Amino acid sequence: MKRCITFIMVFMLCVNNVVFADSENTAESEAIDYNVNYIIERMYSSKTIDCTPLDIRDYANMGFADDAAGDGKGGWTDQGSSNDMSAFNLFGQQKFLNIPFDIINPSQNDGKSCIILRGQNNEAFPLSAEIPVNDTAYGMYVLHSTAYGAGEKAGRYYFIYEDGTSAYFDIVGNLHIKDFWGTLNNNYTRVAWKGSNGSTSNITLNIFALNNPHPEKTIKSIKLESDGAVQYMNIVGITLAKELPIFPLMESTAASNMGIIKYGTDAWTKFKDPDESVAASSVLNMSAFLDAPAGNHGVLKAQGDKFVFEDGTEAKFWGTNIVGEACFPDNTVALEIVSRLSRSGYNLVRFVNFDEQELTEERLDKLAYFIKLLKDRGIYVYFSLLGNEKGDGADISDGWKIDGIFRDDLISKKSEFAGKLLKFHNKYTGMTIGSDPAVAMIDMADGNSMFDFEYGLSCLNVTDEESQKILTQKFNIFLRDKYKTTQKLKKVWGDVLPYESIEKGTVVINGNWKYGIFDDARKKDVIEFFSYLQESCYNIISEKISECGYRGVISGFTNKWNNISALNSISNSKTDFIPVNMMFSYGIDRTEKWPYLTKLKDNLIYVDTDSTVTSDGHDGKSLINLVKTRLSGKPFVVTEWGAANISRLYAENSFVMAAVAAQQGWTPIQYCFIQDEITKEKITDAYSVYSNPVTLGVSYSAAMLYYTMAELEDVKYVNQNISELYANKTNTPVLSEYLNSRTYTTVSKNPSDKKKASSDEFVIDNGGIYWDMLDGVFFAGTDKVIAFSGNTPKEESFDIVDFEIYATEAVLSLASLDDSKLSESEHMLLTLAGDVSNKGTSYTTKYVMGKIGDGGAVYNPISGKIVIKTKNNYDVYALNSDGTRKEQIDTEVTEDGFCSFLAYGAINYEIVRR
Repeated sequence: MKRCITFIMVFMLCVNNVVFADSENTAESEAIDYNVNYIIERMYSSKTIDCTPLDIRDYANMGFADDAAGDGKGGWTDQGSSNDMSAFNLFGQQKFLNIPFDIINPSQNDGKSCIILRGQNNEAFPLSAEIPVNDTAYGMYVLHSTAYGAGEKAGRYYFIYEDGTSAYFDIVGNLHIKDFWGTLNNNYTRVAWKGSNGSTSNITLNIFALNNPHPEKTIKSIKLESDGAVQYMNIVGITLAKELPIFPLMESTAASNMGIIKYGTDAWTKFKDPDESVAASSVLNMSAFLDAPAGNHGVLKAQGDKFVFEDGTEAKFWGTNIVGEACFPDNTVALEIVSRLSRSGYNLVRFVNFDEQELTEERLDKLAYFIKLLKDRGIYVYFSLLGNEKGDGADISDGWKIDGIFRDDLISKKSEFAGKLLKFHNKYTGMTIGSDPAVAMIDMADGNSMFDFEYGLSCLNVTDEESQKILTQKFNIFLRDKYKTTQKLKKVWGDVLPYESIEKGTVVINGNWKYGIFDDARKKDVIEFFSYLQESCYNIISEKISECGYRGVISGFTNKWNNISALNSISNSKTDFIPVNMMFSYGIDRTEKWPYLTKLKDNLIYVDTDSTVTSDGHDGKSLINLVKTRLSGKPFVVTEWGAANISRLYAENSFVMAAVAAQQGWTPIQYCFIQDEITKEKITDAYSVYSNPVTLGVSYSAAMLYYTMAELEDVKYVNQNISELYANKTNTPVLSEYLNSRTYTTVSKNPSDKKKASSDEFVIDNGGIYWDMLDGVFFAGTDKVIAFSGNTPKEESFDIVDFEIYATEAVLSLASLDDSKLSESEHMLLTLAGDVSNKGTSYTTKYVMGKIGDGGAVYNPISGKIVIKTKNNYDVYALNSDGTRKEQIDTEVTEDGFCSFLAYGAINYEIVRR
């Protein structure tokens, strides 16, 4: 894979400023949410901007030149010839930053050329001016500046509509309007002209763009208003925008989001929920990778570190989670879900959090029908038995989570729950749910293990008094069986407290047992005790599962995904496979007792929001944790992986996980496809694929990447020591060392081997993956699909395709649709994705979602130049979300005889040889 260096950068985003509204105005006028798009300079300079300059000659009150200071006549801010704007002499139709303005020649307008509004309480100047418009517009550009600029409100600009309503935006000094003494660009203004006068060698005029919140309304007039006390407002020209205003990109705009941010979603494409009856027969369909019906190879078994069916066929699963009430859809909805699952290439569904309500006959029947549909399409079923069930204890804050592992009454209830589920006769398949070979995997509990027990906001804890009593009692029995007396315990532990006695049952497990200043022997006994509890619970429930006729693979407890530790993997080593939860990023609601969010809400805080790929070499920690929690000799299942963030690249994790998991031999299960209430054309939670145009749009090529990517042949074993695991220490090898080989973890009592770090520790290059973390680019590919994610300031080149993406970051893939190699394919799918949001969403900082938009899902249609490097001619079609052809894209032949075209307006494109 080679990389060409042709610099190009495009970016579209929007910034939103805090609105300063006087109380007397808010009742009669609407505050404007700032909403302007930005594109890179190269694209901006060649773009034709549809504008109409306004004629302000009848409202101009000053010229550019001033002969005498303080006489209330002449020009500019009446500060005399040493500090005026007489150097400005561009009159008539002029363009600044590609925006046309009509600049008044003062010699042709009684010496008047600009509107100067009051500053410094100078009553010689008016407080406002109102210019008639009588036209519609998407916004306006204002060529202006201030004098005595300050970081406070300078004035206000209004759109006054024909229907009597109005909208206003407060203009803040140094933000939306700049002092004419040589100030620089920012996110809201751009320097349009530079000159000098007798006081400074650097005077400027700036352009400010403002969107109109009601482009459908006729604008009667535009009112310009100054606060008058401090800053002058100097308006040289006004131009109406006939499309959403745009500005050339600043590097700082792309690098950081200052103030309150609102994406420029007015110019984005609205997502339309795919009609599955249409989409099922479209090119957006990877169901050919599914082997229907599920169960046709017999029961799933574990064989070494692989999953193998009874007939010897090796199993390869690309999975996703169905969560909560979405596990019990009505029949017609179930058909739609299964169609979308199979089109997306998923052949494994993990049901989780389906235990929040009682398993009534009606609910079980819905689930049974759902399973029947999945089975028919070749999609296997995985049950996580304990998710969010609350149990009977009102004070058990985390329900049957940790408490359910050691409390005999809750273990008994969970066994009954498992029996009720698995013994249910599925009339649609003619067998019980548990005996169906399409039901392939079961784990005891989701996001819950004894090793998640610790104090703190982000962890599970035992708060019920009865549960605390039972846990302490069992711990002391465990210690008594092992050490017999407290005296013998003291010889091993170096930190037995005066009140602790195993005879009296007073030895407790501190919530900070893992990282606190405790003796290593104490920590090791806590680990052994927790493993004993989990093994005991596993044995009881797995015996019940087997009694129900289930013969597939069973595992124990998955960790809570922000508390990844190989300790839980070791505890699961006696089960059939190792399950681990891991999230690339997640959201938090600090107002809740249980803060981790899946549902979107106002004031959502994102954690780890930066792109996994475009990192400084540290964001690969999630993948490092997965490698370190995988044990040698056992199948490894990433039971939950996903990303919830505001990065423009969060869809990249589909490609990252597909490529890495396939090379490492993991079974990856994405979190999640859909959860609880099914919504269409709107993003309601941080993870679901079902109604997210970007994650759904990349799912097709991500599935192909996973299924066609081969495992790495080189194998590495990394030895870890128990003490290092509970101390949360990291081994020396970095991500490049882990991922350049198929890596397994082994555990011993001896100190771990100290590995020498790679000389190029931030580059992975193993044939199928090239990942430069510092440069921020990720490539993955097979002979049938290639994928790219990351920074796009350069032209990128593969053997089969070159591309220049007109965005600062993007996700791109090219996949063969005719089972041929890409180099020989006559039918291909191009995917190009970036931002997605609900229309109207805003952010209070880069990491905090201030308001959840309610205008439906919209995506930023990333554009770019694509060159298919074969000697074939192709027809290219932008696709709708259901895979139908939206429009044909013009193509041309390059000097090398290759097909070139500009992709725009869609996420997926069909490429067909003529």
